[in-house]
Amino acid sequence: MPTVSETVELHQAPSGAVASPVGPAEASTRQVPDERSEPPGKGAPVRPYDFRRPQHLSADQLRSMQRIHIAAAELIQNRLGRETGIPIRVHLKSIEELAFALVMEAIPEHTYASILDLSPLEEKGLLLVESRLCLGLVDRVLGGVGKSPDEDRPLTAIDQVALEKPIEILLQCLRQTWQEVCPMKMTTAGRRNNRQQAQVLPPGEPVLCATLEAQGEVTAGWVRLCLPVAALKGALETASERSRPVRANAERLASFHSALRTALERVPLPLTVLVGSVELPMRSLLALRPGDIVRLDQPADKPVQIRVGGKPAFLGRMGLSGRRKAVQIISRTDPTEEE
Repeated sequence: MPTVSETVELHQAPSGAVASPVGPAEASTRQVPDERSEPPGKGAPVRPYDFRRPQHLSADQLRSMQRIHIAAAELIQNRLGRETGIPIRVHLKSIEELAFALVMEAIPEHTYASILDLSPLEEKGLLLVESRLCLGLVDRVLGGVGKSPDEDRPLTAIDQVALEKPIEILLQCLRQTWQEVCPMKMTTAGRRNNRQQAQVLPPGEPVLCATLEAQGEVTAGWVRLCLPVAALKGALETASERSRPVRANAERLASFHSALRTALERVPLPLTVLVGSVELPMRSLLALRPGDIVRLDQPADKPVQIRVGGKPAFLGRMGLSGRRKAVQIISRTDPTEEE
């Protein structure tokens, strides 16, 4: 019996790059017949795999990563500005899954690279910092105004020593924001001064790449965190499993609160309006007769006190609603306040 086979051709990739499938539009409509499945034309379509931009993380996981790094950007902005005295704005520019080779192709030659120990994860991570931002921070640490140079250059040994504190601030902020989702050591295990020396992962390894953009009056640049997706995905799934009982307890508590509120809303409470008061001696009180007028202690146009369950709750204004006396609520008061 004849069989049908299909191959996916690959582009010839440049040196250091990752090959990617050709004809994605065509491949997405092709079908691979299987003798054990339905007849040709009724099988599931073949989905092309993008080797340069894989999609291993779910949309929910990517949104979680986005929230983490937005929080990290805010922390870095506050702490770096406070520690260095440089007014600087930091925001999350992008977050995506990329092949490691694609990340390394896109960075300039003299990018500062800090190899990260991600224990308990076995793989290494990478913190990349643009050279001009590094040199601006170095200038500030050494007593300057923190101005980035006009031309890119490699970092000297002195530059790398001066940069240790700012880099540690970056890592502290990233560790703190990752703590609740996936606690990692995230400390420097090695430093590299150019991209050729920072090949800590295989070229085709999928990585989560979060890019933060820093912008100040005299310095600017980007910070890029690269984490291995394979190890990260397992840790995120474990964290999700741990959080399920917490979410279930929260849902039960919310349901209880809702039921309690519904029950409390049915409880009747007396509402009284205190128009005014007056103190009288006993003989005047005993002498009162129908038709006598008693003057109260407040003017007729002054707001009256409205009590709920005997406690002051509102202030109101007296009036009429049709042929019935009424009071209009004009403000709220402290229910615990006594006269």
